Amino acid sequence: MARKKHYLMVLCLLSGLLLSRCTMVGLGIGLVMQKNETLEIKPEDQVSGFLLAGQKLQIVLQNDSLINGKLRAVEALPQEIYGKTYNRFLSKQLAENRLPALNDTLTLIYRSKLMERALFEGWDKSGVWIRLPVSGKTLRFPYRQIFVMRWKEFQWSGDSLPGLLTKWQVPLRSELKVEIKDGRIRRIAGNDIRRIYCRKKSYYALTGFLIGFTIDSIILFKILSTPLVTNIDLGPM
Repeated sequence: MARKKHYLMVLCLLSGLLLSRCTMVGLGIGLVMQKNETLEIKPEDQVSGFLLAGQKLQIVLQNDSLINGKLRAVEALPQEIYGKTYNRFLSKQLAENRLPALNDTLTLIYRSKLMERALFEGWDKSGVWIRLPVSGKTLRFPYRQIFVMRWKEFQWSGDSLPGLLTKWQVPLRSELKVEIKDGRIRRIAGNDIRRIYCRKKSYYALTGFLIGFTIDSIILFKILSTPLVTNIDLGPM
């Protein structure tokens, strides 16, 4: 009886060691993978629904400085504030680099081949701000859905606009509101941003834990299902 109890104690100890080993290894690997899982938001996606309030971001500015914080909102500058900045920019542009003024009429030809006229209200990294004449609704229309944009004798493809705006350093209308470490809200203009990284939501830690736990459970089951040896010949005492 004493030998049987001793055997069971050793068996429980061995099972506990086995149970924790694969589970902890799986959890550790999952945590490392989860920690390193970051996603770079492309410039054309920075204001098109890929950024959500509450996301933890690392923002690389044009001067190479870093800002770490939690996104509170992506907002468009009021028309009167953006208008002053944009009009100053237009006044310094060369004739060959001309761009529409605010409230100028644009002709948009979509990739679906539909055509629409709208009033120009500003630029962003992901789309152009327009106001529809009939409804008066203001919206940001994605460049990726524009085949050609025409203004007077000028025209641009939707694919070329993001690079053109960056090359000419055209003022952008959107800005990010970010809560930094001390709780202050910092406003970051779209033109000041070079790159944005966010922590991608993943479940590597949970997955690793469950895989490790499953392996340990299988090993433990095999150990416990092994017939208990009670008649052990230890030889002469």
